[in-house]
Amino acid sequence: MNEYICADYDSVARRLEPLLEHGEITFDLLWALFLPNTLCYTKCGGSNEPICLKLDWGSEKFHPQKGKWFNMECHFVNYDGRNFGECKATAEIPEFEGTCRIECLPVFPLERHPNVASLTQKLIARGRKFGTLTGMQYKYYKGLAFFKKERKLLRITVQSRIMVDSLTFRRMNPNYSPNPVSPVTGKSGGDADDDSDDLAFQDDIMSTNDSSSDGGTTAGTGDLFSFMPQKLADRLVRLRVAGGAAPKTPPRSPLTPELMSDEQLLMCSPTVLGFSFGDKMWAEFAVDSIHEIIFNTGAFDSLVLPESQKSIVRALVENHSGKGKSEKKQPGIDDIIRGKGRGLVAVLHGRPGVGKTLTAEGISEYLRKPLYMVSAGELGTDSRMLEHQLTKILDICYGWGAVLLLDEADVFLERSSPPPCPYC
Repeated sequence: MNEYICADYDSVARRLEPLLEHGEITFDLLWALFLPNTLCYTKCGGSNEPICLKLDWGSEKFHPQKGKWFNMECHFVNYDGRNFGECKATAEIPEFEGTCRIECLPVFPLERHPNVASLTQKLIARGRKFGTLTGMQYKYYKGLAFFKKERKLLRITVQSRIMVDSLTFRRMNPNYSPNPVSPVTGKSGGDADDDSDDLAFQDDIMSTNDSSSDGGTTAGTGDLFSFMPQKLADRLVRLRVAGGAAPKTPPRSPLTPELMSDEQLLMCSPTVLGFSFGDKMWAEFAVDSIHEIIFNTGAFDSLVLPESQKSIVRALVENHSGKGKSEKKQPGIDDIIRGKGRGLVAVLHGRPGVGKTLTAEGISEYLRKPLYMVSAGELGTDSRMLEHQLTKILDICYGWGAVLLLDEADVFLERSSPPPCPYC
């Protein structure tokens, strides 16, 4: 078998080996550069952060409008709010003429990166940090974030506090493109016919490919081998893939951050899902730009209020939150209906500039809890929209344990005027 392959692909090997020695490749030989399970390097189109993908299989494709490209089916490690697992991603290399430097390709093998050692250490460290961002975590973010809408990227510069919460993100944005990972095998969620999870990679590099269902054709799928390695004979024998089909992988055990290998840490997603309190929007945030919050512990003490009033406010929030109590929190005042009277609502009134907003900010800093500020303009004046928006915000704040500030609440608290008498 080895001798047959060497003889049959001798002409290809004579073209390929000099190119690889000089770090170059042609489009028609891309299939010879990528091998199943190859770790590939590319960048996230939304955050421009490096990411490592593991190649499953690839093939050359053609579409009358799009032209020819090399399509690569890959996977990476992601988190859906409950489980860690593998998600699918599609990488594309458009057709090019002549030769191209391998490291200039939009996607290329990680081992071909000029600083592969330092990059590998950086990605592993980022993967460990990604593994700690589970559940709901209150953090500070400074950098570029993005949100995908109608196959377009909306990029924003964020410099505010955020809540990292993949589960609530997916619940509030059910039509967002990332698919949940499988909690059982660690494979990508859904069936084989599901759309790929592209994580908003660059449009010409990483995207969900729909051309196969729109008249596109696949070139080279009838070949005996879909891939050609650098040393053809040895690596082709190892592949043993017939008919261009994707190699079958054995079932994988569930992933946990503590037991992930270095390779799995390399493949972790460069972004997490969450909410920006400063921009009032859901987005994807780069893991490397997430930092711990430095709380202003003296914010509440700086309030210019009579000490008796400050003591009352402090006692109310401490009793409600259980702050400062080492023992188990005792049940407080409750209503006849269980759980009905356990909220804490305060109305702050006064002229502009007396410190109403600062009081809410000081309480959130004192409790080390997020502050969700909502103005009347965001809720609207229509009763149906107001109820819907307020119910959603209260649901989110309850899950996060946040302090909700309804600014300009007098718009909603104003007494309704009685209808005019038709006989007067």
